[in-house]
Amino acid sequence: MEIFAHALWATAVARTPVRVVAERVRWRWFALWAVSPDLFAFAPGVAVALWLRVFGVASPHHHGHHVLGIELYDPTHSLVVFAPLFAAVWLIRRRPAWCMLGWSLHILMDIPTHSAHFPTPFLWPLSSYRFIGISWAQWRFMAFNYSALGIVFFILWMYQRRKRLASRRACQSVPLSASPIPEGAGPRQSGGSSQD
Repeated sequence: MEIFAHALWATAVARTPVRVVAERVRWRWFALWAVSPDLFAFAPGVAVALWLRVFGVASPHHHGHHVLGIELYDPTHSLVVFAPLFAAVWLIRRRPAWCMLGWSLHILMDIPTHSAHFPTPFLWPLSSYRFIGISWAQWRFMAFNYSALGIVFFILWMYQRRKRLASRRACQSVPLSASPIPEGAGPRQSGGSSQD
């Protein structure tokens, strides 16, 4: 799946009202982890390609930046690499970094949406097995994917809107409590006691 869809799905998952974990997951960090596998895999190669093109040293036979991207793609898209790193951060922080699950979400979404042209090495380096799924670049899948994203974000927007309206009604329905009158400060009665 392409990087923008990864960011949007991660945002939707992190902002869902259904809480799987007790700790609140910050959606911005969750989305950043969700796009990090592609950033780490392709950003260095793209940077090298731009450098070579800008300074005029690129040639039709120079494909080093493509090789760099392929070398980084395997470890960044492997659940076998993700799991021990997630556990290590858990041990160091003494609590899980739930936002890192965006990384695993990226891998899980890539497995069925990558064809034989670029399958996901989710078991690297233990196994070379790769699931052959459909290509996310097909226009039918792109249309379905972004339509589903539109529906999900509309549902989330409606939920947040109803939540705000309910909170506003609750605040308006609470009556102002009368301040308590201190003892002995009540109104004086007329006609005090007469002396003989």
